[in-house]
Amino acid sequence: MPAALRLPKPYNQPIMRIKQRPLKIDPATLGGQEAREVQIGAYARRQRRKRLAIGLAGVALIAAGWWLYLELRPKPAGVRTATTVVVRCTSCAWEGRLTVPADQRFPMDCPQCGQRACEVLWRCRDCGERFVPPRGADPLRCPRCESLRVGALEPDGN
Repeated sequence: MPAALRLPKPYNQPIMRIKQRPLKIDPATLGGQEAREVQIGAYARRQRRKRLAIGLAGVALIAAGWWLYLELRPKPAGVRTATTVVVRCTSCAWEGRLTVPADQRFPMDCPQCGQRACEVLWRCRDCGERFVPPRGADPLRCPRCESLRVGALEPDGN
């Protein structure tokens, strides 16, 4: 190595030398109640403790992360089983609010005349017309002003 690339004296020596000797297993080192028990030196015990501590710290971090996830995630709002809708019977022209299951199929039975003719009532956002949309209308338009700004009528009338 050229003299220009050599490091000064204190830097080219190892900071600390560790003597590692292979573990010798012989009948003299076997002792205890079972023949499989081996006397292990202090260095090996420290390494084993260190690995165990790192493993336990990892498990603790995973458990803390899981707990934090469970605490910070949004709480489920619950399954909505029923909703209130405004309906109009196309047979007898009855209008009213009904609480129906979330999976209700329309048309449904009219509480006034008993026929299967109640449909969800819609409202135009431009002119305020309340109407039952025709089946298969695409795009859905207001029958009075032909606006596309229509939506299901809210139970509070909006």
